[in-house]
Order: sequence, then C-alpha cells, then structure tokens
Amino acid sequence: MLTAEQIRKKIYKCAEAFEEHYRAGEYSLAKYDYDTASTMAVFMELPPEDMYELFQNHNPDDDADPVWGRFNLDKARECYLWCIRKNRTNEVMPFHLPRAPL
Repeated sequence: MLTAEQIRKKIYKCAEAFEEHYRAGEYSLAKYDYDTASTMAVFMELPPEDMYELFQNHNPDDDADPVWGRFNLDKARECYLWCIRKNRTNEVMPFHLPRAPL
C-alpha cells in the first residue's frame, strides 16, 4: 500500500505528464492527467500550500493575469473543450454542433 507521501509524488508526476501530453497534442490524455490529479488531491486532502502549487497561485478575484500552478488551467480548459468536440469524454450524449433554424 502506498504512503501519503508516495501518493503526493504521483500527483506531482501527473502535472509533468499533463504538460508532456499537452505539448504532444494528446489532449484526452492531458485531460485524464488533470482529472486524476485533481481527484486524488481532493481525496488525499492535500494541504492548501500543495493545492495552490498544483492548481492555482493567485486570488480568483484578482484582475491581474493569473499565475497558474503546475497545472495551467487555461490549457486544461482547452483540453476539456477539445474532448467535448471530439466526443472523447465519458458523457452519455455526444456533442453535436447547433443546427441553423429552418
């Protein structure tokens, strides 16, 4: 069984894998890395310092440009949208472009 520190290291490795997959254009794998890391971080109840280091290093109400953590949330959103458009999600209903009115 893994210790809490070993799981923490795996979460940080997911951040590295996310960047590699994003750079390679493997957006569904990058989305998987982000989902896995965020789920594990919440489940393990990582301390706030680790959460900020991984996901967000700024106040969401701040008007300045965000300084992302190890996961760039703009890139994660791009991956989510790409997966939705390519029907590579776990959704039951596939995505279809809106049709023009008749």
